[in-house]
Amino acid sequence: MKRFVIFVVTLVSAIILVKLDKQEASSYVGQTFQAFYAPDFYDIEGREVFRKLPNDPQLSANYGLVNNGSGSDVKVSQAWRINYSCKPVTIAIIDTGIDRNHPDLKANLWRNRGERGFDSKGRRKEANGIDDDKNGYIDDLFGWDFVDNDNNPEDTHGHGTHVAGIVGAVGGNGIGTSGVCANAKLMVLKYYSARATGKENLRNSVRALRYAIRMRARVINYSGGGSYSSSDERNALKLAERFGIIVVAAAGNGRSNTDWSSYYPASYDLDNIITVASTNYRGELAKTSNYGPRTVDIAAPGEQIYSTLPGGRYGKMTGTSQATPFVTGAVALLLSTYPDLTAAQIKWSLLKSIDPLPARDRRKVLTGGKLNIYRALLISSPKRTYVLRSNATAKKKSKKKTVTAKWFRKKR
Repeated sequence: MKRFVIFVVTLVSAIILVKLDKQEASSYVGQTFQAFYAPDFYDIEGREVFRKLPNDPQLSANYGLVNNGSGSDVKVSQAWRINYSCKPVTIAIIDTGIDRNHPDLKANLWRNRGERGFDSKGRRKEANGIDDDKNGYIDDLFGWDFVDNDNNPEDTHGHGTHVAGIVGAVGGNGIGTSGVCANAKLMVLKYYSARATGKENLRNSVRALRYAIRMRARVINYSGGGSYSSSDERNALKLAERFGIIVVAAAGNGRSNTDWSSYYPASYDLDNIITVASTNYRGELAKTSNYGPRTVDIAAPGEQIYSTLPGGRYGKMTGTSQATPFVTGAVALLLSTYPDLTAAQIKWSLLKSIDPLPARDRRKVLTGGKLNIYRALLISSPKRTYVLRSNATAKKKSKKKTVTAKWFRKKR
């Protein structure tokens, strides 16, 4: 079988251009070739296609999103050429809540279908005091506050709002910044309170995990943790694994080797968990980040990251909590682009597509590298085989679409 470099024109119509001229192609009539995605983009005439970055004025303030010279970004601006949307992937943010009125987050909040619309008495389901969808929670339109046990998971801390913005701040709306997922569905699950004990927060995190599973989140962002382990928490994460849900967890900020000093939930030995260390502006492992050559999977930007804050504000925070949502966004982009991929395939793609860390840091992380979303999208592309029927085109029909390959000579 011949394998040619090809160039995706658009994922919507799945038109593929193959880098061969017609004279070369004529010798392959009747033979098969395998299609796979390559880094450059061309339209039907062979002209390069570039999508502009979204018009959010503070986008470049987040060096994790945009390469501003350091080269330590996650290559999402290139990935947006392939897919700019995370629809219809639901992302559970298990944290301190989210400012649901933030102008850069409001449009991207998940809304519980069972609590939308009107009931038989003409009352809005989201405020009728009834558990309309019978999931055990009353009027849970946006998620749930497991600290105060109510339907108002508002963020009085700031951490959850900041994390949510990195994952899914609204992109292209002309204000603030953009998340990795410019069109996200963010499920708000508040589990943490500074007033609560560690065990109370742990109990609430288990309840939040179970809610996310029941309400069919596809990926869970867990930018928190501690030294306490729990069979209940592990069982909830194991249940998430059974349902194909990926949990992206922070490695922690104790400067510790978690191969020896565990940090949960990141340290549970489950295949659906991706554990994330943080890097700085120079792409080095951050000094405050936990690490572990066996227990920490990958690194992402986490030092002085610009994102949303309560009250419609913006600002910077530091930690593996900030690195984790970059990977969560990458998972959601992969799920949106290739919805048939399994959790295992997505994790494999992310861990096999890394940019290497500096030599001194490589042995501190399982993959030895940091997140590259663009490359992860490329290597996740389903590889299909086509038969060239003439020296001009090759087509393969499926139930959903027709794929067309056209030969051309790349213009210099």
